[in-house]
Formats: sequence, structure tokens, C-alpha cells
Amino acid sequence: MRVFQTRAAHLLREKRIDMALGASDDVPARRAGGRCLNDTGGNHMSITINIYYTGKNGNARKFAEEMERSGTAGEIRREAGNLRYDYFFPVDDPETVLLIDGWENQEAIDRHHASPMMGRITQLREKYDLHMRVERYVSDTDGIPAGDSRFIKE
Repeated sequence: MRVFQTRAAHLLREKRIDMALGASDDVPARRAGGRCLNDTGGNHMSITINIYYTGKNGNARKFAEEMERSGTAGEIRREAGNLRYDYFFPVDDPETVLLIDGWENQEAIDRHHASPMMGRITQLREKYDLHMRVERYVSDTDGIPAGDSRFIKE
């Protein structure tokens, strides 16, 4: 099992922003660019795609850094229907980067895949000779069950 470094302070800050914006379990708070801050339930269906980029000589991390530095990641975050676009680095594997990519629905993903942005992403993937493993998840629209909630400290 891989352990990923997270931006815990950032996520905690987002949770505080959620509460300030009046988010509840059935109405996710939103901020500029359509990003969900609290997608914990209700009837809000979403799709999350985990992409594990693997390379050599630190290329996966260089790819993620260039995506951020060039503004490409920021542009994706501002696309209609994007909920999340965040990179994470495994503590025990310096040659892998995890991208957690969240979208409101399949139509938003299809628009993203048809955009010129995908050409830029593909060029960078090729530049850094990255290989990918992909996992896809559809949200549970019923939210977190009460039995599970008791194990979550907010």
C-alpha cells in the first residue's frame, strides 16, 4: 500500500471555507472555476479518475511541476465541470505521481478530452516518457453512511 503525501493543511482550510460558505452534506460548496470543496453526498454525481504517472529519473514529478508552472493544470481546473485536479507524490516511490482528476459528469470529461488542452498534455507525457495506470470511480450519491461517519474526525 502506498502512502501519499497530502496537502492536509490545504484540505483543512478548504473544509473551513466550506463551512463559511454554508456547505452541507447535500449541497456541495463551490468556488470560482466550478471546483467542489465538499462533495460528501446528496444527489451530486461525479466521476473521479486516478491517474498514476510513472517514469524514470524523476520525470513524473517534472511532468507535474511543468503542468503547474506552465498554467496548464490551472486552466484545467477552470474548465466547466472540473471539480478537482491535484497531484500527489508517493512517499515510497519517487518515480510515480498520482493525479486525482474529478469531473461533474461524463459530458464534462468528453469536452475536456476534445479540447486543445489534451494536445498539450499528450506532448508533455511524451516529453517525459511517462506510462500510465488509470482507475475510474463514480461517486456514491447517498453520501457517507452514519456507521462510517463515526470513524471520521473533522
